[in-house]
Amino acid sequence: MIVDPDPAAIRRLKAALPKKRHSIVVAGTAHTVAQAREQAVAQQPDVVFVDVAIADGEGMSLARHLASERAVVIVTDRPDYAIAAFQIGAVDYLLKPVDAAPLAVALQRARKRVDLERRTAAGGPGPRLADEQLERIARLVADQI
Repeated sequence: MIVDPDPAAIRRLKAALPKKRHSIVVAGTAHTVAQAREQAVAQQPDVVFVDVAIADGEGMSLARHLASERAVVIVTDRPDYAIAAFQIGAVDYLLKPVDAAPLAVALQRARKRVDLERRTAAGGPGPRLADEQLERIARLVADQI
């Protein structure tokens, strides 16, 4: 699912998603927090791409809510939300315009999160903050300083 107030940004992200290797299906799109909440309940997507700069100002709250149940990738033109995004459990943080290589990495991380959640639900080992996620947070913080 893709949540972005800009329809053109949704089209660009959909076009950038790899079609073959990851068997990705965009289950829905939303332009507002209310639409996103409805779509998330109706479609039950594994991964949600969220622009936190939604007009009603509740983008980060939406991302926090969604991250409790599925993999969330923040896609925005605002670098100032990076630390907060990882604090709420986002699997990645992409700056617009999104390049193919970082998008591919974000998809790999999202797939790992989804796989881990499925294993945990089946009685496997529980989630923990991955070393690669800690390293990414450290790099983002260092870039902000």
